[in-house]
Amino acid sequence: MKDYYEILGIPPDASDEEIKKAFRELAKKYHPDRPGGDPEKFKEILEAYRVLSDPKARKEYDTQRKWRTQTGFSFSDFGFSFDLFDDLESYFRNIFQDEFENIFGRSDFFGVKNKKRNLNINLEVPIKLKEYYLGTRKKIKYQREIICSNCQGTGAENKKKVICSNCQGRGRVKSSHTIFGGIFFEETRICDVCHGEGYIPEKKCRVCNGRRVIFKDEEIELEIPPRTSNLRFIFKNFGHEDINKKGDLIIDLKVEEEEPYKIFKNGDVLYEYNLDVLDALLEEEVKINFFNHQITIKPPFEEDIIRIKKLGLINGDLLIKIKYNFPKLNKDQKNIIKKLKDELKKKFNV
Repeated sequence: MKDYYEILGIPPDASDEEIKKAFRELAKKYHPDRPGGDPEKFKEILEAYRVLSDPKARKEYDTQRKWRTQTGFSFSDFGFSFDLFDDLESYFRNIFQDEFENIFGRSDFFGVKNKKRNLNINLEVPIKLKEYYLGTRKKIKYQREIICSNCQGTGAENKKKVICSNCQGRGRVKSSHTIFGGIFFEETRICDVCHGEGYIPEKKCRVCNGRRVIFKDEEIELEIPPRTSNLRFIFKNFGHEDINKKGDLIIDLKVEEEEPYKIFKNGDVLYEYNLDVLDALLEEEVKINFFNHQITIKPPFEEDIIRIKKLGLINGDLLIKIKYNFPKLNKDQKNIIKKLKDELKKKFNV
């Protein structure tokens, strides 16, 4: 009876996540399509994972393993014919998710990679905390693709196209692969010559070289209102162009920290305010200038942090942490304070 835990290099009490992690690492190491791969070792790893990742199968396997039964472990009891390749596509998709794109260089294992072109442009623009609170204007430069006016988006100098010789006008090509040392499958993918159109320019456009689009430098001015409630700005039709289509320009603001402030993920802003201990003792109230806000607080402060609701980022709060500055005193000053301390103790019977 095979020891599946030993095959995956995990303890018998391993969690589901530990089982999956061990399998992913070993499968990538021994995959037949990779240098140093081992088809038989890979099949053994896959067999172990398939049992241990199924709660019912694992429970039965653990029971037989514990009592060291001589009958062996039967996959048929759990609906496993153990033709591991019957549902290879969906099974591997659940196991690897994005790893198969890295292993095989495509996003669809058996099907057609037909990813629509994203015409949107996403930009992240940093702004200072001061700019967020006071508002600002930003000139933003970016580059986008627009339809070539010379060929009107056809990619052809004379606007004529011919059938693609690579895919014979189908827009897709087929290729055959083998995995595990002998399992054969056929893949259909988008033609990388005509990009799925089935046609190519008879003569490439001299301006865009057959790309159908050219790059254009753009500049827009973004006006950010004080304490904007939304850090995303969308400019319709300012993205890339395609024939009869235009994408959007999407700008996400990233508010950056600056001393003496700290920004938390929930939008709270921490402000460490230095206060002279004598001012705290003598003043009835303390006025704090926070950008375009004046905050008044009154000592004594019962808590280390004072929370001002809705004065952080978006719906966050402002947290004011009082840090006391203690002045350096000479001998005479210390005697004065000691005398005052004694008088206060006497007066308040402390």
